[in-house]
Amino acid sequence: MRPLSYAGYRFPPEIIQNAIWLYLRFTLNFRDVEELLAERGIDVSHETIRRWVAVFGPMIARRLRAMRPKPHTTWHLDEMFVSIGGKRMYLWRAVDGEGSGQNLIFRTNLDEIVTAGPEHPLRVETAADGTPAPYILVRPGLEARLARPVFYEVVDLGEEVADNEETRLGVWSGGTFFDLGSLDELESE
Repeated sequence: MRPLSYAGYRFPPEIIQNAIWLYLRFTLNFRDVEELLAERGIDVSHETIRRWVAVFGPMIARRLRAMRPKPHTTWHLDEMFVSIGGKRMYLWRAVDGEGSGQNLIFRTNLDEIVTAGPEHPLRVETAADGTPAPYILVRPGLEARLARPVFYEVVDLGEEVADNEETRLGVWSGGTFFDLGSLDELESE
């Protein structure tokens, strides 16, 4: 892919890219973008911004799509039950990839898609009976508890990590490593 050429344009590429970004990212109209740039001392007409979006917008979008990571060729799918607000609900899970590139994707019966990652962390507590109790954050203030069989499927995807005296098990999702617990504790279950 050849580099974008801004030759023949009066404004530097950074200003053109910023104007396009403002228009596309925040769904502003061309006059709003013109006002925002004017507040920063850049005098450009809304018609010029329209031309920039028409010329450079599709090229920038193509580049962004090309940079997006490709989905892995192997997907694992299964279904599980979770308890949300005391009600049992179906949750669909898809796993894309392996290792640090994998994504654990959950879908509730309310069609909420949750990918375990920094914004939707996966955590494991120990229940009163000593068994692991895994949770995933669906949205702020609402967590879903994973069913035990599903948790053990997640454990099967896990990787061993040596941590001082003990070996811990964890799983990657969304570029984040989630600790599932001590390998000794999980094996005793």
